[in-house]
Amino acid sequence: MKFEKGNAGRPKGSTNVIDKQARKLFRDTIACESVNLGVAFEKLRKEDNKAYLQIFNSYVKYFAPILTEANDKVEVEAVEPFNIKDVLKTKNPSNPFAGVFEFTDNDNTQDND
Repeated sequence: MKFEKGNAGRPKGSTNVIDKQARKLFRDTIACESVNLGVAFEKLRKEDNKAYLQIFNSYVKYFAPILTEANDKVEVEAVEPFNIKDVLKTKNPSNPFAGVFEFTDNDNTQDND
């Protein structure tokens, strides 16, 4: 099929129809094979734990987001020391934690000042 003048083509970022079909086929295949994959993973885990972890790692990246390190740094002005329980106990309505936590005088936690 010849490209026609004035046709901008597929919009940027849109998925190719073939890609959509291939992804659906892959999802359907995985769904049908989920029991077999589970059995195979379990067998491999028992036989060769290192190989299991390598394959699991390469498999999971298609289903879980890749975590990246945040490089955002926040500088905080030094404030006087405080006990977090005192902040959480406050009844001040401007404190978003007011009334959320309840502490008793005889709780078994130790203060680590």
